[in-house]
Amino acid sequence: MAGGAFLAHKIEFEDNSADDELEGVVFKIDDATHFEMVVLGELRSVTNVNLGNPMVVTLSNPSFEVSSDGLNVPSSLQGAFQSATDTSQLLPGQVVEIRATAPASAGPPIAITTDRVRLRMSQFTATFTGAPAPPNFVLGSLPGLFTNAGITSIGVQTSSSTQFENVTGVSALTDQNIVSVRGLLFSNGANPPQLIAAKVRKR
Repeated sequence: MAGGAFLAHKIEFEDNSADDELEGVVFKIDDATHFEMVVLGELRSVTNVNLGNPMVVTLSNPSFEVSSDGLNVPSSLQGAFQSATDTSQLLPGQVVEIRATAPASAGPPIAITTDRVRLRMSQFTATFTGAPAPPNFVLGSLPGLFTNAGITSIGVQTSSSTQFENVTGVSALTDQNIVSVRGLLFSNGANPPQLIAAKVRKR
């Protein structure tokens, strides 16, 4: 706003206490107890960590949570994520928030241990593929973050909670349209990953 003040559209309660929590995008799964992410944000300043840093995350008796943010997430996807005990439900492109259990090591690589992984909203741009099948559709021509991990398509599920921009809905999209999506990204087992969409924007 004029004068440099921010106009808040949403205020979200983050946690009961100011822990060392980091938000980042997953870019590599190393093994059952280790994954790598790039830091996108800090709940408070964390020693040895800056925005944009890649880091190795070690799971230590972790709990897994989903920050649904008002979205209607299918119980099968949410249940699978929340019942995880290792990296089996993680994949490149997911945005997660981790809670550190000890100070981060300076590295390189920077390393940190966590006892909680919370799924947050991911966003990316890709190509609408095939014919629309409202309320769902499929994205292809994905960013390299996905294709480098062998992910060639992602299913997108929309609902009455999904916000559409520059398009009236799924039925108005056609093959090869470029769209940006924002939502919760789930591994979905042996099937292509699924994104529960909060926003769909036609480019």
